[in-house]
Amino acid sequence: MTVASAAQLAERERNRLLRRVDWRFLLAQPVVDRVLCLAGDDLRDGCRLAATHVDVALAESSGPYDVAVTQDADDDTLAKVFERLRGGGELYSEWSTAQDHDGIRRRLAVAGFSDIRLYWPWPAPPNAEVWVPLDAPMAFGHYLATDRHVYSGWRHRLGTQARRALATWQLDSGRVVPLCVVARARGDADDPAAEPGILQAVRASRQLDQREERLTCALLTGGPRAISKVVGLVYSDHAPTPAFVIKWPRVEESAAGLEREAEALAASHTSGVVVGIPRLLGRTGSGVRLAVAETAARGAPMFTRVSRATLAPLAREGASWLAGFHATHRRAPCDAVSWNARTTHAMARFADTFDAVIDPALLDETTSALAFPGEGMADVIEHRDFGPWNILVEDTGALTVLDWESSRVHGLPLLDLIYFVTYMAFFVDGAMVSRRFAESYRVTLDPRSSTGALRAELMERYRQRFGISVAMERALRALCWIEHADSEFQHFTADAGGRPPDDALRASVFVQLWKEEMSALRR
Repeated sequence: MTVASAAQLAERERNRLLRRVDWRFLLAQPVVDRVLCLAGDDLRDGCRLAATHVDVALAESSGPYDVAVTQDADDDTLAKVFERLRGGGELYSEWSTAQDHDGIRRRLAVAGFSDIRLYWPWPAPPNAEVWVPLDAPMAFGHYLATDRHVYSGWRHRLGTQARRALATWQLDSGRVVPLCVVARARGDADDPAAEPGILQAVRASRQLDQREERLTCALLTGGPRAISKVVGLVYSDHAPTPAFVIKWPRVEESAAGLEREAEALAASHTSGVVVGIPRLLGRTGSGVRLAVAETAARGAPMFTRVSRATLAPLAREGASWLAGFHATHRRAPCDAVSWNARTTHAMARFADTFDAVIDPALLDETTSALAFPGEGMADVIEHRDFGPWNILVEDTGALTVLDWESSRVHGLPLLDLIYFVTYMAFFVDGAMVSRRFAESYRVTLDPRSSTGALRAELMERYRQRFGISVAMERALRALCWIEHADSEFQHFTADAGGRPPDDALRASVFVQLWKEEMSALRR
């Protein structure tokens, strides 16, 4: 079974096995044909998701192989594996006990391997969130500074801080376990095929064409689902910060999102560089072989800086950035045909997926609210995940907006702002931990509350800037959450391995928000 067909597995098991082989994104080609895997069950099963053909013993070996995988290999095994790799083939090897790093390099060199790179995955696979190249240990600090996980409660946060302090000490002391190695068999280091195509594309676009300039890649692999992308932080000549980043899809169905991201980044800079959006540096391949390179971002996630005291200034800054971006790329207004096509599809999908748990009368009411509100609705680049986890804030206050996989180059106004203000309130109200989303949202819909007054202020500023009528605003509010509910349904489906149970559908955050929104629109 290959990555493309891995959807046959239940989500939890699928994600575990795929994360067990995330090291494949350190290879020249993450999707390989022939693999010799002399390792335990999890690694073997993971390899079967990532490769076309997998042999699991030297006796059955019919090489040559593109990749060999070993665990705690002795010198004899390394030599035999080397002989079964094609020229330029690659080795991935793990050691489960502390090793002398120079000694490991010497052993691999004696076996015939070159381009030997040592990594420390933390935590240990299959739960690794970061793969730190020992040639660029500063990548761990970058991971800590830009981590976008939402931690549930002070105990979780304290535990995480303690584990990370220990990890920092381990890295500084060199006592890293497991130790993972990627190396190349034979091959010419100057052979362009020895370097991934996406790196060649970036060298050309950035004029990094000096072959002696070594690029080192760290991996961020902490996505919660199989469809989560893998991100490579590429360092040049031991620089303290990444030179650029590379994104790959873990599985076939996540490639479309990266295609959308590449399209949105390119469209965002068509009229010149836009501050706050990564620039597209290159892309290669398609489907599960897609790779997208873009400029690196700096700063801490906005939600880590949100408090009662900072909510208003941060929300105003985010809303101002969004309005300025939309104004820069404002195009011909959305017409009745485009509007009706989008809303009809959204309603049909919503009714089909959540029909068991939604009130038909409320559905009819929503359909009425979505009647075309008239001419003049701006066509903008819509991010569609404009939450405070996807907005980095530098110490200077500058913002950078990440993760454009859900974007629409020809999108609608106001929807990103509704999403942004809603989640800013969730962080302040503690709903991200308590899960009391409907209650928090109900408060933001009341302009007499502090979060409600802020929402009303930001919505009015945006509405006035783009000439959005009251009827347009009502229609956009009615549309917002029924569209987002579709992504939630897809997650429920993956978790259930089929049609989700009604209890899962009733727990939908976006269905709850839709109900609250429609209730507010009645008033």
